[in-house]
Amino acid sequence: MGNRRHRICQMETGRQDRGMMWAQIQWGGEDPTAIAWACALAYVVAGALCGVAGTRSRLAPGRSRTDRGIWMALGVLLVLLGLNKQLDLHTIFFHGGRDAVRVLGFYNYKRQIEALFFLVVTTGIVAILWHQWRRLAGFAGAHRAVVAGLGLIAVYTVTRFATIMHLAERWQTLVDEAPIFIAFELAGSLLIGWAAVAEMRE
Repeated sequence: MGNRRHRICQMETGRQDRGMMWAQIQWGGEDPTAIAWACALAYVVAGALCGVAGTRSRLAPGRSRTDRGIWMALGVLLVLLGLNKQLDLHTIFFHGGRDAVRVLGFYNYKRQIEALFFLVVTTGIVAILWHQWRRLAGFAGAHRAVVAGLGLIAVYTVTRFATIMHLAERWQTLVDEAPIFIAFELAGSLLIGWAAVAEMRE
């Protein structure tokens, strides 16, 4: 009976967390600061520019199908990052995972599971990039600004992911309060947007 009550309490805590999450989304965003909104807008604009660059590249003679696909994929990725920047949609997934851990009775191992999840996701992304490197190398060599922009965004994203997974709690205050970390995102999206405009002018 005691274990059952403990699980019920954990489930109630999860419902309260989800309620706070939905209230946060309805309230108007994860981060209401001007630089965060500028970053979200820059993501969406850069994504739109990448989409246009991909469309024009498709119509232009002599452009490779791989380059067109990469531009379109970048457009979708950046728009999704822009929406997530303020709607904080990834919390839906994380709360769902934590609720599942509670229900299955593994909540005491939450930190280990989070560390394993972080390792699996980051390793998977690196493995996919390594596997596709031959297809990506030509694009990366011709569009170094895009690579630099993605690198800046990756620095912030991986650091933020690590703090959410409680792997770098000492960085939490620095990530939340230091404008330089959000500036990484802003600079990255601006670089990619600039590269997309340069692509359209060629």
